[in-house]
Amino acid sequence: MRFSQWVALATMSLFWASLPRASASDDEDVAKLRTRVGALEDEVASLRLRCWWLQQLRGHERRLASTGTATIGLVGRGRDAQRDRLRELQPPDTSSKAAVRAFVARIIIAAQDRTVFATNDAEVEFLMRVGSENVDVLIEPLVHLVRFDGSFHLVEALKGLAGDEHRHLVLQSLPLAPELIDVVVAKNWTAAAAPILLETLAQRSPMLDFGWIVAAASIAGPPHYDDLKWHLAHGLNPWPLWLAIRGLPGMEPLDEFVAAEWRSTTRDPNSREGRSFAAVAAHYGRIEALGVLARSVRERHDWQQPFRELTGYQGPIEEATSWWERSRYGLVFDRATRRYVRSAIEVK
Repeated sequence: MRFSQWVALATMSLFWASLPRASASDDEDVAKLRTRVGALEDEVASLRLRCWWLQQLRGHERRLASTGTATIGLVGRGRDAQRDRLRELQPPDTSSKAAVRAFVARIIIAAQDRTVFATNDAEVEFLMRVGSENVDVLIEPLVHLVRFDGSFHLVEALKGLAGDEHRHLVLQSLPLAPELIDVVVAKNWTAAAAPILLETLAQRSPMLDFGWIVAAASIAGPPHYDDLKWHLAHGLNPWPLWLAIRGLPGMEPLDEFVAAEWRSTTRDPNSREGRSFAAVAAHYGRIEALGVLARSVRERHDWQQPFRELTGYQGPIEEATSWWERSRYGLVFDRATRRYVRSAIEVK
């Protein structure tokens, strides 16, 4: 070896020896960086998927009213014209996610022509043809699209296709697709979903899905009762929620809570939510709430029997309001029987 070569080799050795060696902390930083890069890649993929779904429904969407999609849970409505139109769709290659995705998008678009939805709609049958191996594709539009007409059909199809192998995916998607709560309940996964159900319940959003609240109530304990009471007073469906929670151990008595909320409520008593809470308050001696109930029973058939039980009224339901106007000043609430009775001194 020539002297010049030896000098070059020695110089290189000294150079490499002078470089700082990787430490454990460097390895941790690299691992964190890779994790972050992976998360960003997942986020980019999710955004691309959302853009795809939005692009497919552009021009076809029909936004729902604030009350949500009207649904009918009964079958046997007669011939479904939509079925004939859907028959034109070619069955997808279920091994191709892209083909399945396009097939599902076509069915969602077809559903935009409906105003009433039922469990035996043709869309449910056609969606189930994608098979359980494509449950993830059925969940995609629920996650990436705002509530839309046709989400009901996706949920119904998922009830039939999802199995235990899909439980993790459904629960993971639940915060982004609250409609999946119906799948969770149907599959008896409520206990597994307890952390996210109760955490979301505690956030006290007045817009929280009613099915979500009822599912949370089924696993709630006394530490969560204040959250349930808040939703009773401020949520969109006080009456059915009260029916769901009043029997929970230790929930009653609610007299003081309901009285305080009734006095302080800012709800319009003629609004849907206001009348719903009035139906609850009437069961706790709020005589003015009973009046709201009396004026609502003609259109709310589910309130007719409670009204009769509270008041003993046996006449035609069409005359309930006029009966109330004649009798209101002579009624008092008997806390022992939880009924309204005529007072000993009746005002004429």
